[in-house]
Amino acid sequence: MRARCLAWIAALALLSPGCDDGDDGTDAGPDGVDAATGEDAGPTGEDAGAGDPDAGAADEDAGPGVDGGPGAGGAHCDATDLIIEAVDPGAGITVFNPTDAAIAIDGSSYAFCSRPMYPTLASIESGVTIAAGGNHTFDWPSTFADTDDGGEIALYRTAPFGTADNLIDFVCWGTGHGTPNRQGLAESAGLWADFCAGAIGGDALTRVPDTDGTDAASYDPTGATEPLACP
Repeated sequence: MRARCLAWIAALALLSPGCDDGDDGTDAGPDGVDAATGEDAGPTGEDAGAGDPDAGAADEDAGPGVDGGPGAGGAHCDATDLIIEAVDPGAGITVFNPTDAAIAIDGSSYAFCSRPMYPTLASIESGVTIAAGGNHTFDWPSTFADTDDGGEIALYRTAPFGTADNLIDFVCWGTGHGTPNRQGLAESAGLWADFCAGAIGGDALTRVPDTDGTDAASYDPTGATEPLACP
């Protein structure tokens, strides 16, 4: 009788939940389901996988400003030189520095164009240095005839102004921005495509964050956009 009881107890042990169910010792946890990996999967009875540290609830790289997650800067931060951030005819033109180094405005470097006028930025205001990720508003050139209804601004790195490689940014808006103009040159340089942005109906024409600045959709004629920023 004692021997039969011992055999019965041993049989129950083999069938009980949570006991090893095979020679490989791959106990999956309390429910007795074999995970086949030799690792205890915990209370759910399911194998958690090979232990990949990326299996957590969220990817660490998805946080603000890291590896392309929200707040990483956007398409406007891909520019390698100054870009036009805002245009307020009769008041001023704001340029933004998306690079990671300060840019000094001096001598004949950098010029605005509204044909046929090409004032250098240094002639408008001398001694300006634009910090990395910063901006600066230059007074509206007195020789420019653009209005809220229509116009264009081309930004050059240097002369000659008929060379597409020297043009670094361009925007046009409304109608009546003059002929001849620099839209064709901007299109050949890949800096503009299709129609101009709408006529300015707010405080200014402003660059929309996270856009490449090459079409009307990249600019808000109401001026109701957040300032540009780069990490």
